[in-house]
Amino acid sequence: MKEGNIMKRGIKYLFAILCSFVLVSCGPEKEIEVPKTEVTININDTVEQGYLDLLTIKSNDIEGTLDDFNYHISLSNDNLVYYNEGYLFANSIGPTKLTVLDTSNKELASKDITVVQNNTKEQIPEFNLSKEFMEMNESIALRMKNYDDYSLFDIFVFNPNITMLNNQNRFIPLGFGTADVFVRLKTDYTCTAHTQIFVVEDAPKLFISKDKLNVSKKAYLDITNLGVTKGESLSDFTWELSNDNIVLNDDYTLTAMRPGTTNLVVTSRANKFVSTTYSLEVLDSTNTNVNISIKESYLGSIKKGEQFHVSLNEGYTLENITFGTSNEQIIRHIFDDLFMAVDEGYVTMYAYETGNPQNKSIYRIKVEGIAEVDYVSRVLNLALGEKGYVERYDEATGEYVNDTKYNHWYNMEGAWCAMFVSWCWYHAGLSQDILLKYCSVSVGCAWCKDQGIFKYKEDYHPKSGDIIFFLSAGSSHTGMVVYADDTYVYTIEGNASNRVDVWRWSLKDARITGYGTPNYPAYSGTLEDFSWITTKKTDDGKYWWNNVPEKQITQ
Repeated sequence: MKEGNIMKRGIKYLFAILCSFVLVSCGPEKEIEVPKTEVTININDTVEQGYLDLLTIKSNDIEGTLDDFNYHISLSNDNLVYYNEGYLFANSIGPTKLTVLDTSNKELASKDITVVQNNTKEQIPEFNLSKEFMEMNESIALRMKNYDDYSLFDIFVFNPNITMLNNQNRFIPLGFGTADVFVRLKTDYTCTAHTQIFVVEDAPKLFISKDKLNVSKKAYLDITNLGVTKGESLSDFTWELSNDNIVLNDDYTLTAMRPGTTNLVVTSRANKFVSTTYSLEVLDSTNTNVNISIKESYLGSIKKGEQFHVSLNEGYTLENITFGTSNEQIIRHIFDDLFMAVDEGYVTMYAYETGNPQNKSIYRIKVEGIAEVDYVSRVLNLALGEKGYVERYDEATGEYVNDTKYNHWYNMEGAWCAMFVSWCWYHAGLSQDILLKYCSVSVGCAWCKDQGIFKYKEDYHPKSGDIIFFLSAGSSHTGMVVYADDTYVYTIEGNASNRVDVWRWSLKDARITGYGTPNYPAYSGTLEDFSWITTKKTDDGKYWWNNVPEKQITQ
């Protein structure tokens, strides 16, 4: 009985609590008072075009910028432009509604503002920048057409993460993108000029085989810095010609149609400010200037190791033309009209009238890929072709002197055996990482040792294309190995008895120190066999090589 009464009283108590909740929930809702935000926009109803000033507001009697209150604005059109730095610019004539919003986009205040014509009596500043875009490795000077005293102006750069103005009044790139730049007269906030500067990734560096073309002739196009322009192929760019003097072919070659000048504009499809303009000229048929060309098959590119000839226009011969290249480690002028690709890359060839360098023609080449070349055969046949060349004879003294074309090429006087070897290597198109260009026998030998390609004669059997060094028994001399059998080594040497000649040496000759063994470029074909030299004879029945064991070696 006692326990039952307690339970009844508990149920009544719980019921009463529930009823009280019901009564409360059924009662009238009580409003929570939220402080009201009053915002005033501090700008006139009308502003003149060109007006630039910091936009301030008053919120609950506290004055500041939008950032001070964590507010933002909405503009109904671009007659007014707002920059995150807090400045409002009157861009163009007409009405605009300006609305201030809080973080939840609730409207706090709005104002209708009309931009009217500028009536300032001051000169509106005009920008005179050399270009409106710049790459990360360059800068642009701030210049104005109609003012010299920049101290009269406040200068604003909106988006300082893109560019900044240094103390030399030059814009320095900081990041990729667009920055708005204003100059505003300190005494008149409506006297303002505005421009944009674009910091772009590298503009395309255009490669054109020839910028002066004869009618019906072609030129090859390429972009040398394709990777840094965010382009993967030439098709990622637009190619626009200013007229039809020149036409663009589907294979990215140009064909000259009629005389005149043409501008070629190349622009990235991904970014219009990544752009380059190039000027080209088509010559008329009466042009008589030096003009060089190569086979059309080489318009695109040639391969490392390939040789090619150039041709001259009518009226010029090799005798009155000087040839050269911008980088002899890529393209070398070998002889007469013969050039050779030595390494991959871009290079400019040139030809000018000897004594008149203003009469000049250029041709640009792209070297890409590696040709199959038997360099051993090339360098040895070149050297053997020099057999019989004799140094200059001085009639006044009755003696031969160390004066040869090899000296002149090396631009050095003196003993020329090493210069001869270097000359042959150079004109065969071999690079200095294969064999050092040397004029001292001891230096050449030391370099081979440093490169790990020197072999002493006791430990090595020479082969065609090796460099022979004589550095013992009072000798200092060098040449190239043409062939070696089990007993003799046959060499081609310069400055041996005052000439270039072929010699036969015993493999055990005390004067031989050892051999340089260059790492020639790989060749998958069959190497030329120079064993013929062991039996070759001259017309009078004598062996082609000299066999004088006791011969004196000149330095």
